[in-house]
Amino acid sequence: MATLEIFISFFFFFFLPHVASASCGASKCTHGGPRVRFPFWLTNRQDSRCGYPGFGLTCDYERKQTTLTLSSTSGDFFVHSINYRDQIVSINDTTGNGCLIKRFLGQEISLADSAFFYNNGEHYEFFNCSPKAEQVLAYYTPVSCLSSDDSKVIAVPSLTSGPPVPSDLCSVMMSKVLVPVDSGPYFPPNRLSGKILTLVFGWYGSTLIVVSRYCEAIHRACRLQNATSLHMRLKKYNLYI
Repeated sequence: MATLEIFISFFFFFFLPHVASASCGASKCTHGGPRVRFPFWLTNRQDSRCGYPGFGLTCDYERKQTTLTLSSTSGDFFVHSINYRDQIVSINDTTGNGCLIKRFLGQEISLADSAFFYNNGEHYEFFNCSPKAEQVLAYYTPVSCLSSDDSKVIAVPSLTSGPPVPSDLCSVMMSKVLVPVDSGPYFPPNRLSGKILTLVFGWYGSTLIVVSRYCEAIHRACRLQNATSLHMRLKKYNLYI
């Protein structure tokens, strides 16, 4: 911790930033939406110096959502939550059918040229089952947006205590697929079955990570000195230090 404090002190002592005209405190697009603060910023509400390049979010006032554009090919996604301590952002689908898992399996979600990467996750095996496979379908709720009346798709985690999948009623679609979702004992095995799936991403940048974690630790808001520099200023309530 002492090393981190020395680094930050050195960082701010030699690079004195100027005051930006826009407020860079935490903000929200909607009352129940995620709190947006450095390194994220709201492109249609805040100055670009309030965040870091590649972390711009947008308020979709019509749909009352906070949106993130990963790339020109992937399109927009709703931001479900942002964990600043662990540096994780969760996203949901914005399309009408809400089938984010289908877009993920079809490799329609590209993180190329973005500041994000897939953060951990869990391995799944996807099966196409007959409706007659009642026992396994009762345990693993079918992924509704991938299923039909005659074909039920289930996602079975690699570590499971559930019933075996009958080979005479189910066929393997995809095996050992790493899906970047929250994992652990408190998440049910059928969490991929809903129309909305939350994918979990982390973000890159060693210096960015150090500084943003420092800002979180001391409960201060950060911002860039200019559009290309990581020289920041801390502020608390309207008092600059």
